[in-house]
Amino acid sequence: KFIKYDGYHRDLSSLYQWVQNSLPSDVYSLTPHTFQHQVLSTSSPWLVMFAAPWCGHCVRFSPDYEQIATVLKGRLKVGKVNCERYKQLCKQAKITGYPTIRLYRGSEKVYTEEYYSE
Repeated sequence: KFIKYDGYHRDLSSLYQWVQNSLPSDVYSLTPHTFQHQVLSTSSPWLVMFAAPWCGHCVRFSPDYEQIATVLKGRLKVGKVNCERYKQLCKQAKITGYPTIRLYRGSEKVYTEEYYSE
């Protein structure tokens, strides 16, 4: 089976992003339901990135975030929330900039500082 590239842009950056998105991922795509039941309702540690698909910083950081997920696999789970699709979830989480990365252990946010792009 193959996946056809149907993107408009034919530049190297767009092709690279498409390949990265097509590969198997160690980053969980979180929905409001999975965020509530897998991140907040367990004591397992989660690293969660809140991002938007139109955010240039988010797009450029995604391959590095994938590598982080692979390196930390088995030690903590790594997830990503699409704030364009799940605006209400990001509003409830008080996300004000993209990307924002937080560390959660159940409903407790265990970060002392959060990372976000300026």
